[in-house]
Amino acid sequence: PIEKMRRVLETNAIGTLRVIQGVLPAWRERGSGVFVNVSSVQGRVATPLEGPYAASKHAVEAISETLHYEVGHFGIRVVIVEPGFVAPGMKHDDDHVGHPAYDELREQWSGTDDRLNAEGRPGPETVANAIVGAIEDPATPLRVPVGDDANLIFSTRRALDDADFEAAMRATLEFTW
Repeated sequence: PIEKMRRVLETNAIGTLRVIQGVLPAWRERGSGVFVNVSSVQGRVATPLEGPYAASKHAVEAISETLHYEVGHFGIRVVIVEPGFVAPGMKHDDDHVGHPAYDELREQWSGTDDRLNAEGRPGPETVANAIVGAIEDPATPLRVPVGDDANLIFSTRRALDDADFEAAMRATLEFTW
């Protein structure tokens, strides 16, 4: 639903921009600061049934990368933290069941995150540690993947074209939809 899309974009993308706009003038004046924006693997690789979330995280990626170019001159750093599927997770249960035509898709897709984290999902402290590292280490790169699944997905995505990446994803996740 459009209203769900608005809520997710308002929280994840517009909320991020509001915070940036709130502190940027003072940081620019003092000549230092670090924006650490939390995106997601979904900010670069979208998946089925997560369109609004993926769109909002793609927006966070774009806002952050643009900001990186715009404010580095003022001594302000930008870091994008990109967690994979982290326990207990920050996403709430889906409040939109959707059309029954997609029941098989929903059934196949449920549990796919766990297949990429056979050892279990990393805890939220992994994201907290990445944020602390980004703040404390001036050599932190623009993007910081968090979790083995994030690293696997990003490295695979870089190595393959769209069709081969999709085929690899489908095979790995046993996804036939």
